[in-house]
Amino acid sequence: MSAPQPRPALDADGRPTAPFPTLGILGGGQLGKMMAQEALRMGIGVRLLSPKEAGPMQGFA
Repeated sequence: MSAPQPRPALDADGRPTAPFPTLGILGGGQLGKMMAQEALRMGIGVRLLSPKEAGPMQGFA
């Protein structure tokens, strides 16, 4: 499953007004997945740090 990419806020001329905000999530469990889904929906980038390679966030962030 491919996660949607965040979109920048644009000014009246269509230029980005600020750099993308980014949310760092520690752990790749179900709570992290739910936070990532909502952050991406709001246009916030997501970075994940997890000691495990598999989990609910696998293939998401």
